[in-house]
Amino acid sequence: MNLVLLLAFPGIGPPAERFPAAPDAEVWKALPRRDPDLPAWARSLVRPLPRTTAAMLDLDHTQRVLNPLGPALAAKVRWVVFDTLGIAYGKVVAEADLRRAGVREADIKALAGEPDDLPADERRLLAFARKLTKAGYSITDGEVEALVKQLGVPRTVALVHTVAYANFQARVFAGLGLKPVKGESPAAAEITWDPQKLAKVPAPARKPWDEVLAAEVPGKAFIKPDWEPIPFEELEKSLEEQSDRKARIPVPDLGPQGGGSGRIVWSRVGMGYQPALTAAWFAASRTHGAEARMDPVYENSVFWVVTRTNDCFY
Repeated sequence: MNLVLLLAFPGIGPPAERFPAAPDAEVWKALPRRDPDLPAWARSLVRPLPRTTAAMLDLDHTQRVLNPLGPALAAKVRWVVFDTLGIAYGKVVAEADLRRAGVREADIKALAGEPDDLPADERRLLAFARKLTKAGYSITDGEVEALVKQLGVPRTVALVHTVAYANFQARVFAGLGLKPVKGESPAAAEITWDPQKLAKVPAPARKPWDEVLAAEVPGKAFIKPDWEPIPFEELEKSLEEQSDRKARIPVPDLGPQGGGSGRIVWSRVGMGYQPALTAAWFAASRTHGAEARMDPVYENSVFWVVTRTNDCFY
């Protein structure tokens, strides 16, 4: 009680300096702490892309912990994407997130079973996630309309974001060659970065682009994709038909500034309905662009190859 009175009435009793603050080193010696475990992909990327790794960790936390679908449903969606693409490492992480969210082992096993084993309200969502991953071009207006009726527009946009993020992660995991390690399934790390210090973290020097192009690669340097040629006239016709279509999701009016998204429709939809998920993605993408300093022709060529491979009109 006396201590409470002393704290409540600082004019009474001993001066404030009688309670000196302990230095940080002493505080952390008395209070045990542990820095968050970091996923294998972050440990692999941090040397060549330190600032990008930090932004990707923020994106990972937003997607896995703050996802508007809820941690459990978001993890189920990610599991289905990883299962569709055969990414064992991703499935292990998603299963660990499901356990952390309190999902029963029987329900986790049901993901790999028959669709009828799943709760009725999840079947459509997870079937959509699998189809969007495997053949996104075949998604119909009716399928999206049914999702909107079930989830509402904002959560339908969140579902698409979640599927897209899992597909992005799957390529990172596959590209890095990550394998599941028994007992290793860290939770999404929530880290407060010092933006000024982070901005000064140097990335390794990049080789001149001409030197990169001149490098000799053992084996086949290029495998020609099995693509049928598309006449330019057909592309123009497809774009015209696409521009005349009615939007599946109402495009929000973000005012004259457009929420920083300008005239790009998918950016306006993302910022209008799921600003946190969209902003986290933009932060990671922009950080990578500034830090990686890739040749712009190569970067856009990669984008074209990916969209062409997935039969994406964009």
